[in-house]
Amino acid sequence: MAKRARAKKRSSGRSPANRPEYVPGYEWDAAAAERPIQFIESFCRTQNDQGDSVNMTLMDWQKDRVLRPLFGWKKPDGRLRYRRGALFVPKKNGVLAPAA
Repeated sequence: MAKRARAKKRSSGRSPANRPEYVPGYEWDAAAAERPIQFIESFCRTQNDQGDSVNMTLMDWQKDRVLRPLFGWKKPDGRLRYRRGALFVPKKNGVLAPAA
């Protein structure tokens, strides 16, 4: 039984109550958190150094600290916890493409 619980915990990642942005009264929806990431990496395109159009690849911090928390937390009625998000990042830190 303990082995199954450990495997389940490992596959689901962090428990919602252990996430740093956890607040009682909100639910973590992992599928909703992944949806914008999949959309951006599948349909959004940018240019590489040679000027060719390539699919956008998000950095880990962009996924973990911006997109997943914004879209993963929901109220029990299904509405998003956050209605707006602001991103403040210094120059040359990979924010241009996702912000565009």
